Amino acid sequence: MTRRTIHFSDLSSRPILDDADVVRVVVIDHPVLSGDAVEFEAAASELTDIDKGALDVVVVELHPAGEEPPRRVILDAATFDKLAVDQPMEELLRNATPIRPNGRAERVSASRGAGRGNYATLEHAGSPHRGKVTEAEARLVRENLDIVNARLAASGQRTIDPADPSMRERYGFGAAEDEADGVEDPKDTVTPPGDEAASSEHDAEPRVTASTQRSSAARSAAGHRRSSADSTRSAPGAAST
Repeated sequence: MTRRTIHFSDLSSRPILDDADVVRVVVIDHPVLSGDAVEFEAAASELTDIDKGALDVVVVELHPAGEEPPRRVILDAATFDKLAVDQPMEELLRNATPIRPNGRAERVSASRGAGRGNYATLEHAGSPHRGKVTEAEARLVRENLDIVNARLAASGQRTIDPADPSMRERYGFGAAEDEADGVEDPKDTVTPPGDEAASSEHDAEPRVTASTQRSSAARSAAGHRRSSADSTRSAPGAAST
């Protein structure tokens, strides 16, 4: 024996002979519902005109400040858009705070919507951000520290202290000075070949001259002593004559 399940439309109570024509209709919200979604079955042929009656509506939840529970309101989109008087509703919604899946509001940074700031300009240089600090930003911070810190303090952000090791490393404070101090002046360490030769000759010349003078003086003194001795020996003979 074969059993067959026949579906009946909940809209018309008519049987739906072809299982492929069965449509599951889920009603998410309706004035008579208490908040829970419900479902029923209908034939596809009974729902052909449903798209024609579709409206542009807005579904909003109102959360009062007190203990009153939030309530959901569905209204025509054009009526809802008229509530915005200071700026178009489209612009208001683009800049509104997104809601996370858990229902909590997601904090939006001040730069969202306007794009990421260019940190290589005085307008954004030194502001906290993720990623590596470029040399252009670091140079701007070092050369305009007072201006950058004044801007950061005015916006309630942390200021930059060159004495802080992390700040010193992040923005390169003292790097240029350290490099300059560590580099020796070539003029102080390198002697040109011509000057070196001249210096050697100049240094050698006094030593040779002094030695020569001492040798000449010694030879002159020795000769003088010999001449004196010869004169002494010859003196008695001359006297006897």
